Amino acid sequence: MRLEDIPFEATRAPEPPAPPLSALWRGQARDWLRFHLADRIEGLAQVALYHALRPMPPELAAALGRGLGPVVGWLDRRRPYVEYMRRAIRLIRPDLDAAGQAALLAEWWRQTGMTHALYPVLEKLAAPGRLTIHGAERLRLADERGGTFFLMVHLGSWELIADVAVAHLRRPVFGVYEPQPSRFQNRLIFAGRRRRGVRVFPPSRTLPMLMIRLIRAGSNACFFIDEVRRGQCRFPLWGAPVPERANLVFALRLAHRLGARLQPGYVLRTAPGRAEFHLMEPIEPGAPADPDAFVRQHARRLSALFEPVIAAHLEQWYMLKDMRR
Repeated sequence: MRLEDIPFEATRAPEPPAPPLSALWRGQARDWLRFHLADRIEGLAQVALYHALRPMPPELAAALGRGLGPVVGWLDRRRPYVEYMRRAIRLIRPDLDAAGQAALLAEWWRQTGMTHALYPVLEKLAAPGRLTIHGAERLRLADERGGTFFLMVHLGSWELIADVAVAHLRRPVFGVYEPQPSRFQNRLIFAGRRRRGVRVFPPSRTLPMLMIRLIRAGSNACFFIDEVRRGQCRFPLWGAPVPERANLVFALRLAHRLGARLQPGYVLRTAPGRAEFHLMEPIEPGAPADPDAFVRQHARRLSALFEPVIAAHLEQWYMLKDMRR
């Protein structure tokens, strides 16, 4: 099966059913009001902001995001996840004193605002002169035979991996993503990916077999191995045991089954309108033969690769908000 034979509509996130009007007098008024009023008001704001940012140069979009991020930080300052972020900063950056940790958290809000604001202008950020690729020769390895797994983390404007793949690889690349809670945000994401020719599938019961067929036909795949599962981010390990279930584990089990090459990489923001895509040393398929041992060995190896990178650029790591240690 070829990736281009799959209708692009298959990458659309499923949407929840609309509560009927009868929900108002059946004890489900809150659900009805949230779906039909609150979600639509929030969605209208998201759509308006997205289209307002689209014509902007990346520098201007980033400047607006950098200003709005701290506003969200102030509004959310008493929410539990912010305290989890402080704990994670102490775990990952014990070299910082209290003032340094507070400064890092403040910068995280600014960088996260930039990440969101730059999403509508990713095509511009991916243009030559704005995006530098380090290790570009490793892209050619993925084109030689296919079956390469790009293993990424949520650093900088991480979705630039998709634009790099579309522009620099002859072989098709697909990904897997976790849909956002907002159906309006999912629609914007779908429209942007369709415009850029990026195929990323939401989870489903049939997805694993579809992925196997695509990879065996010569496609490459992209996984974000720090994806949240059950409310928390489980990668890098930072000394914790390898989880039994996580995006990382799924990717490694699939790689073991298919003999896939592992290609770790990440994106960094170097300036408001500049980014770098780093391709690390690839990991060739091989021992151990036991799948559980393979997962444990390569999970620890990948964690050792990514921990210093994320620690050095913690203010750009989006998943800091989902650490629960």
